[in-house]
Amino acid sequence: MTNTTNITFDSYTNVDWVLVITSSVLLFLYQLFYIYELIRLPLSTSLGSNQHIRKKWIKKVAAEERLSIIAIQTIRNTVLTCTLLASASAAIVTFSVASSLDFYEDGHYVRSVQYLVLAALIGSSFLNMVCVIFI
Repeated sequence: MTNTTNITFDSYTNVDWVLVITSSVLLFLYQLFYIYELIRLPLSTSLGSNQHIRKKWIKKVAAEERLSIIAIQTIRNTVLTCTLLASASAAIVTFSVASSLDFYEDGHYVRSVQYLVLAALIGSSFLNMVCVIFI
């Protein structure tokens, strides 16, 4: 007879807590480092270089009359992109929060925290995208 052990949903609870906390701290530290680099050396980040290139492009488009239609199309595409990202982010965050509440009610606190962290990350990534587009 062999001894089989059943792995249940809650058997990895301690490991999950460690992984959730570690990944959340690492992501937070990365965001702080990114903001620090954006302030210290803006052209070394994607946001800073995008902002620099966009300012040069706006000056060029404003100087030439024939490029006005391109500017309008670019603004339209930017607004459409933001709308699509906002809709997708809202749907995913809503699903994550609802799933988190379901797991919390069932007593699976680690999964609940994981879904809340997921919701926060998706929400912050949407805000980051808005900053890239409108800054």
